[in-house]
Amino acid sequence: MAANPIQVIIRIAFFQEKPQNLPASNYMVLLCALAALLSTTFLEVSVPFTNNLELAFLQIVVYGVVVAAVLFFTGRISRWRQTIAAIYGTNSVVRCLAYFPIVLATRFSQQTETLFWLTVIAIPFGIWGLCITAYIFKEAMDSSKTKAFFLALGVNLAVSLVVLQSFGEVADPVTAPLQ
Repeated sequence: MAANPIQVIIRIAFFQEKPQNLPASNYMVLLCALAALLSTTFLEVSVPFTNNLELAFLQIVVYGVVVAAVLFFTGRISRWRQTIAAIYGTNSVVRCLAYFPIVLATRFSQQTETLFWLTVIAIPFGIWGLCITAYIFKEAMDSSKTKAFFLALGVNLAVSLVVLQSFGEVADPVTAPLQ
């Protein structure tokens, strides 16, 4: 019996499954993109809701293009569907798990402490998300962990820069690593 794709995504987020175990289909990419769209739109706590949909859509498009470019230039473009689906899906998992601690930090801290607690809570989730993306790149490109980590760092930086350039002050750099 084939594994449920949602379970595979969750297991990838915990480094227990490989991204190549996801179906390489447009349906899977769309399902994971929708999860990323919804998780960013409804769970982003740093920007007004009216901009969250635009933020989520821009992130999805930029991630898709940047990952396609990386895979194209390394001769692995055939792995784009599984790679991008794994990135979209695992980013959604991390965002969902980070949401409640971030909300608790913003609601129960004093105004002067909020930034500190957001940073303390967001950094581990951001590092976790970065490590997942590195793991996905390592598998997609058959590369070393070091190369995959720096590639993931570069891709996340490129996506963050495009989003920050597009939205200016609207995107909060504290929670940006959770994207």
